[in-house]
Formats: sequence, C-alpha cells, structure tokens
Amino acid sequence: NERFSPRERCETLLPRLAPERAADVELQIDPALEIVTDPDAFERVVSNLVVNALRYGSPPVIVRCRAKKAFRLEVEDRGRGVDPELVPQLFDRFTRGKHDRSAGLSGAGLGLAIARAFANALGGDLRYEAAAPAGARFVLRLPLGER
Repeated sequence: NERFSPRERCETLLPRLAPERAADVELQIDPALEIVTDPDAFERVVSNLVVNALRYGSPPVIVRCRAKKAFRLEVEDRGRGVDPELVPQLFDRFTRGKHDRSAGLSGAGLGLAIARAFANALGGDLRYEAAAPAGARFVLRLPLGER
C-alpha cells in the first residue's frame, strides 16, 4: 500500500484511457485528499469505471471523491443508466445488456466483475446506483486506513 492523491492518479490516468474524450470527464476531487491503498488496483477500478461511462453513458462523466468514515469515489454519467432488470447481475461475470449487443459493442462482460474483485481485494466494495436526474453512478468504497 502507498499514500497517494486520487486526483493526481486520475489526472495521469485519463489521458491514457481516452485522450480524445478528455473534455467529457470532469474531476471533482480535492487535490489535498490522500488515501493509503494499492495504487495499481485503484487505477484498475477507476479505469474500468471511466471507460464504461464513456462507452455506455453520455457526457459529462463526473469523477468525485470524499473521505469521511470511508473513502468514496463515484463515477457518474448522464446516459440512460442501467436497465433495472440487469442491476442484480451487473457484477456477475459475462453479464452484458441488450443495448451492448444491439449497438455492436464488444466485450466479454468481465470488466465490472474484475473491478469489483479488485475493490474487494482492497477491503472495499463496488456498487451501482441510479444517478439523478438520469444516468449511472458506480461507487467505490474503501476503508480509510492510515491517514
């Protein structure tokens, strides 16, 4: 585990993920915020969530963090959100929505299952929430650890 700034990690990660879509992502992370966790696992989860939001959602994609009793990172978009029928299986391996197939979007449906496995390995969890007024919000919660 290392102490690092989630904002700095996200700032270096975004240009590698989707350089042509950088303007679609808004970081709302306090530059002074630091956490102690595995930075590589953290990057894998954030990468998956941001890429999914850019692929399946609509801009803006907002990445925000807060740390009170636990660290909470949210990746939210303004797309259609997740079909309520799909939500219970969303983090299962090989789960893909009808929209993915009809839109010709490729992928094995492993991304969210892997992202949740990394979150669990860090002692945290990854959940889905419907965003208001529209869209999807994925929430990574991690214990604060050393401060």
